[in-house]
Amino acid sequence: MDNVNNKSLLWHFSINSRAVDPHVKLWIGWGLLMLSLLMGTVMIDLIRTGAELLTTIHPVPARLNEAVDDGDLRFVVRGAHCGIDQVGTANLGQRARGEFCFVELSILNSGTAARLFDATGQKAFDAAGATFLADGAAGLYADDRNRSLLETIGPGRRVRGTLVFDVPDASHLDAVVLHGSAGSPGVRIALGWVASGDG
Repeated sequence: MDNVNNKSLLWHFSINSRAVDPHVKLWIGWGLLMLSLLMGTVMIDLIRTGAELLTTIHPVPARLNEAVDDGDLRFVVRGAHCGIDQVGTANLGQRARGEFCFVELSILNSGTAARLFDATGQKAFDAAGATFLADGAAGLYADDRNRSLLETIGPGRRVRGTLVFDVPDASHLDAVVLHGSAGSPGVRIALGWVASGDG
């Protein structure tokens, strides 16, 4: 008798399990699909974040007067010096909070399309690892007769200009990191401990 009842229960469970509401199946299917899409998006974001971290941490190393490429832009840093108190004139200029450091460079567009160099997105580092962003306004006063770094650089064209960094007094600039575009690996040019008054 118990054996018959057990068979009846198993048959009843089997019938009910096959008779799942189609709406429930639909919701389960949509849930699995959305979960897959979500996981895929998370993986893509992780890969993109990892790539950005790698490109930020590992710029290509170079030295003064050495041509080095970041994308279509080829950089040559000609020199650097610090110890400048003011750029421009007394009536129309800008005073440094600490002191200004000038980094002279040339940029060649080796690609086939016009490119724009973002002067304010460039960074310098001192010997202790502190970071300084280029001062765009001070750069305008320093290069008052040369606006080439602000202009679109056509294919095959070379421009020259000066990046200006406002750093604490008596700082020793160790390197400058230049980028041809946002998110690119960049190039790190060793300056060799540029100190106040060096040129």
